[in-house]
Amino acid sequence: MFPLIVSGNLFRFTVCSRSCLLPSKFLIPVRKCTNINQAPSGFNVTVVPSNANKYIGRWLLGCSGMVIGAVLLGGVTRLTESGLSMVTWKLFGEQPPLSRSDWEVEFQRYKEYPEFKLKNSSITMDEFQRIWWMEYGHRTWGRLIGAAFYIPATVFWFKGWFTRAMKIRVGAMGALLAFQKISNFYEPT
Repeated sequence: MFPLIVSGNLFRFTVCSRSCLLPSKFLIPVRKCTNINQAPSGFNVTVVPSNANKYIGRWLLGCSGMVIGAVLLGGVTRLTESGLSMVTWKLFGEQPPLSRSDWEVEFQRYKEYPEFKLKNSSITMDEFQRIWWMEYGHRTWGRLIGAAFYIPATVFWFKGWFTRAMKIRVGAMGALLAFQKISNFYEPT
């Protein structure tokens, strides 16, 4: 069975001597066909590989697993109150402190924030590094989720592998993911 995208609707062609089908919800025989070149003329036809649904399913399952991991990592980050240990937030180019002096500068920045003054005034450099790395891992994982969702979604979309209904769902999931990331900028301190 070869799924075809024709004017935004999913058509299923059976390459055999049986009838080709219109969208599966109608199941109306069109005409006899023996190969994919007998698609109705005048339509913009994009051939979708028969294993496209398998790739899309694995992609969505992988993204779901990554979100579960983010929830668990976020829970640990909240329980250890390490969420505000990184006082700067850059979408790209966030580098961890590499030297002792870089760690001292980062720790001094952290000491200026209410979280240090109200909760962690007795924290040591080693404890600060531990919560900082936990928050760094959480933020990096979030960036990886974004890349794992948006890059394949864009590729699948432009290859024409999504049905109209799936485009709406993927668009909604992408919007929710973007909203969640944007809301992190306004998280209260």
